Amino acid sequence: LAHLKIRKGGSGDFVDMLGDYQDFTSDQTNWSIYLNDLVIDTAGRLYGAIEGVYYSSQIHGALSMWAPSSLSRHPAGSGSWTRKTYPTELNMWDIPIAAAADSSDNLYAVWSTGSANVFYYYDAAGNSWTQKSYPTDAGSLKHLTWASGRLYALGLTASGWRFLNFNPATNSWSAAAALPADINGAADSSLAMAWDGANYIYLLRGDTTQAFLRYSPSAAEWQTLADPNPYWTNISAVNGI
Repeated sequence: LAHLKIRKGGSGDFVDMLGDYQDFTSDQTNWSIYLNDLVIDTAGRLYGAIEGVYYSSQIHGALSMWAPSSLSRHPAGSGSWTRKTYPTELNMWDIPIAAAADSSDNLYAVWSTGSANVFYYYDAAGNSWTQKSYPTDAGSLKHLTWASGRLYALGLTASGWRFLNFNPATNSWSAAAALPADINGAADSSLAMAWDGANYIYLLRGDTTQAFLRYSPSAAEWQTLADPNPYWTNISAVNGI
């Protein structure tokens, strides 16, 4: 197969195995990229032998693996990974954005389909997924955490961040306490949120503005805490701490 461009990254796509692939695909100018051979293993993973030719003189080779979208689970401590079922309605290019486990090891997750976001619940005992209602006024949900019997989420809208909670018993979303002004304008990658397992949800912001907050689910209110010292410049967290 001549001149087949292989796109790196994304869910269910080719990924770098040996390190050379990125060298000649990060900038495809003046490169001709060939897929010379394919082989599939018993787990359904597809491997490709990739050749990159630069100006018909420099030749680089790489091994890349195409992995289908999947969910795997590992027990705490020793043990091995187990492959679990994946939502059948989703396509391989739908990207998981955020996920959080409840107190019974079930999972809540958000995917981006490109045109919209979708929200799913994973039943660990039944090894099955169920699509749940998505909040209509939450924008794009970016961060999830479980606390005190409910799922809490940060959603990014055109007008800023929103803080919501999901009630599994009623399959419904509702607005939680308004976020403090410290979060205004925060980048998605600069926020991290986690529950302490007892009384509070903690929220960190670490971009050009630093903030350290905590939320009490029982009191439904935010508190501003002292910033860590020294200040951080970017916490680089996408989901959770």
